[in-house]
Amino acid sequence: MEHETLARRLTATAAGLWLSAAGSALAAGTATPTDIPGLEVIGAVSAESLLGEFQTIYGTDQVNPPFELGTMGYAVRTTQPFVGVRTYVQPRDMPGKAGQVGGWVMPIAQLRGLTSAEIQANWALPIYADGTRNNMLTLVVVPAGVTFWSGVAGPITDAVDGTGDWGQGGGIQYYVGWGAAGVRSYQVPAANYVVTGAADPGPVLVYGPRLSGSARIVGGYLDGLPVAAYSDLDRALLTLDVLNLTSPTDPAPLGAAVRQLSPEIYGAGLRVVDHQSGLFLDALGRRADSKTGAWVVATGASAEFDGSGEVTGYRATSRAGMAGADFGGRDGLTLGVGGAWLTSRLDWRDAGSSTGTADTAMLGAHGSYRMGPVLLSGQIAAGMGWGEVDRRITVADSGALPGISTAIARTEAVCEAFVQTVDPQRLAGLAGGAAGPRTEAGSRLESRQSSTQMS
Repeated sequence: MEHETLARRLTATAAGLWLSAAGSALAAGTATPTDIPGLEVIGAVSAESLLGEFQTIYGTDQVNPPFELGTMGYAVRTTQPFVGVRTYVQPRDMPGKAGQVGGWVMPIAQLRGLTSAEIQANWALPIYADGTRNNMLTLVVVPAGVTFWSGVAGPITDAVDGTGDWGQGGGIQYYVGWGAAGVRSYQVPAANYVVTGAADPGPVLVYGPRLSGSARIVGGYLDGLPVAAYSDLDRALLTLDVLNLTSPTDPAPLGAAVRQLSPEIYGAGLRVVDHQSGLFLDALGRRADSKTGAWVVATGASAEFDGSGEVTGYRATSRAGMAGADFGGRDGLTLGVGGAWLTSRLDWRDAGSSTGTADTAMLGAHGSYRMGPVLLSGQIAAGMGWGEVDRRITVADSGALPGISTAIARTEAVCEAFVQTVDPQRLAGLAGGAAGPRTEAGSRLESRQSSTQMS
């Protein structure tokens, strides 16, 4: 059976997921110095001028250029809070090592999926006198009303303290510490540096490697997406990042959230449409060897599919009205035609209580020929269907980020029309067993059917 439009889309989506999981290529996100939502740009400042500002803040000329020389940095002010990420070292066993609370912050989108070595190189993070480097990360809630500098991290290939080549830079970074943009105070409370995790060796903030089953496939797909900083997708991934960091030894909370993002639930629609077609073909098949006359059938069926790590469980209830006419001929030949209207409702209990419907109109024909004890029969059908899924994605707020909700509550409505035709090579399989018990992906599919027939 071919469900043309819907099947093509689902097949392409599934192929993309499987290919991403099989050839897992992690992708870093993108960011600019001024793409934070609600950001007010006070003015542009050259990186050379900013170097002078930091020399004043640190009270020495021996300062590595924090922003790439020859580029422009920006003095900016937040009008709403946003979440960034900071790296630091643990244990902090000597002066000068970066702590969890500090002035330098980065956009999460650019750091997500990178290894520790890539993070250190992209932001030219320090090499300390004992040879150690930053090995931890913390999320940072930068509140509204904070004034700071933003720009491109400069290369530090010959550090002023003689520790050598720190990295080529190039990542976007923000300085929100003391003296930022002329503000002689600490603007971000220490309590806003929350949700910590290891950044060594990385890659950090990835989902696929921690998960299994269908969640691992979706997680691997998300890991390979180049995400724009502060986009809708980036905000959704922030929710996953928090689950990732707050449950370092238990992947279940992350897996439950990721499974809700999977397009796999749409595959249930195809199984239900197959089931509908089976009901109709089964009704036509029962007309084999009938006498001339009209017939009407009302039937219903319910099925419950137990979910697993690979597929999402669902319950489907189907109803159908069918009618037709048979024409008995000579020498054991019977021909007939029929039509059906079938409707199904789907409920995904473990996918945010998502619901869906599938309605199908079908026309078909059957023929049979009896030769003594032998009966030969066949059926053919085609139709038009309409499907709709209200997919609910629900993740509770973690409460981990001060003033920032990580809750996701979203309903996506997907509507699709599709054409059905029956492949003659599949008639035997569809006609006999589509309404009966089936086993799929190691889970149970219980089906119950009742019908009323008038001839």
